Amino acid sequence: MSKKEITYIGLVSHMLKKARDDAASAGKKLEQTSVMRSAGERWKSVKSGVDPEFTQGNSKKTTTKKTTKSISDTEDVKQTSSSNLTSHPKTAQEVLDMVDLCEDCKSKIESVLNKTTKKSKKKKTKKSKKKKRSTKK
Repeated sequence: MSKKEITYIGLVSHMLKKARDDAASAGKKLEQTSVMRSAGERWKSVKSGVDPEFTQGNSKKTTTKKTTKSISDTEDVKQTSSSNLTSHPKTAQEVLDMVDLCEDCKSKIESVLNKTTKKSKKKKTKKSKKKKRSTKK
């Protein structure tokens, strides 16, 4: 009879299954800690090649599948009017468009916004001058 290749995880699951069956037939409770200890000791014998039933096998390498969305998938998604309502407004004008106000109130707010934008465009930023460091020798 040839030895079967097994990984550590396979050995642990094999020993747990065997211990569950033995505990069920004996009517006792399964003690996992003792099973795990004995699996560790048995794995040492499997790695060294002394175990009569198993030899050390190589685990399968898992690869992750990388997928990219095609252009056709992204074009199918269309924005609806409800998604536009739930999106965050970026400008003050977008906020005014979303809010239900009377025309008089809207015009007052727009006039205030226009004044503040004109003032902010007129302001010039000062360039900071770099100070020369004097080095003393």
